[in-house]
Amino acid sequence: MFNLKKVIPDQSDWTIRWDKVCSEFPELSALRGCPQSDRYHGEGDVWEHTKMVCESLVALSEWRSLRPDDRENLFLAALLHDIGKPGTTKDDDGVITARKHAQRGAILARNYLWERDVPLTRRELIVQLVLFHQAPLHLMRMNNAEKLVLRISCSVRCDHLALLARADCLGRIAMDREKIFDGLDMFVEYCSDLNCLNSAFPFPSEHTRFKYFSEENRSPVVDVFNDTSFEVTLLSGLPGAGKDYWIRYNSCGLPVISLDEIRKELKIDPSESQGRVVNHARDLAKIFLRKKEPFIWNATNVTREMRSRCISLFSAYNARIRVVYIESSFKNIYLQNESRDAVVPKRVIDKLRMKWELPEIVESHQLEFFENKKMS
Repeated sequence: MFNLKKVIPDQSDWTIRWDKVCSEFPELSALRGCPQSDRYHGEGDVWEHTKMVCESLVALSEWRSLRPDDRENLFLAALLHDIGKPGTTKDDDGVITARKHAQRGAILARNYLWERDVPLTRRELIVQLVLFHQAPLHLMRMNNAEKLVLRISCSVRCDHLALLARADCLGRIAMDREKIFDGLDMFVEYCSDLNCLNSAFPFPSEHTRFKYFSEENRSPVVDVFNDTSFEVTLLSGLPGAGKDYWIRYNSCGLPVISLDEIRKELKIDPSESQGRVVNHARDLAKIFLRKKEPFIWNATNVTREMRSRCISLFSAYNARIRVVYIESSFKNIYLQNESRDAVVPKRVIDKLRMKWELPEIVESHQLEFFENKKMS
């Protein structure tokens, strides 16, 4: 059983016990021998860098002064921040890159922590730190800097992210380190100017927030007239999480568009192409949308792209978007799947887990999390 206290250094001496860390996280062995660019990481492989980042974080007085929960979350984020590099590192004629390793790492971190029964809220704070760990170091070169900062602020504290980024910079040997520190200072100042350094950006309304993130050239401070006239509920969760269980007790009699039911009707296996299933579901949705009638869309929707396609359709008809994310434990999800009428092959669930992105509040008007602790 995973023991968090074995991994986190305590204030008695702030010592990281690497033997215990490696025992609790054997997945870290993949970092050993994973190469990095000498230009940015003269210290060596990803494992050497990770250890230096963690040691640098623990040495920071700002980290030591945090609440214990915040210290623990940041330490685990530092430990896992580059876990995505082994699967994304490429050597192109001597040029070593690891593009999109943060996105890959966030998904791996989510899975590792879920398997260890780390509570959902805590887990997702850690995962968001992993996902955005590069942002403070590169943000000021991006065209969409404001939108990214406001998105980050809605998921995790920007000052905590800056602390992780500082440790990331300290834990490397690079010629441009001072330039990186300057960029980090600019990130902190930028977040402070936007009034979101240690809290979520204060949008005037949920509809303003939704429009800002779903459309171009929107101001985050100008309140948008709310023209929504009905609500669509979009469910999200891995197969076996308990979406049908949630519907049984929370649907209030609303019609449900279930992709599982459509699959059965069309006799399409979950492992086959789902194009016909989705198109049929969208046609059914348009009937309700034209009539401005509320309904529930029941599908896995485990990636941001999957959800975006649905949400774009619903919002085109001026629907208010409510997303309900449903989760069960690692142990129960496979058991619950086996008890379903239409069992999803384990390989399909495992494949979805490697794409697993939880909904963020910026995707919808309302976001709810439901932890299914019972067998459906």
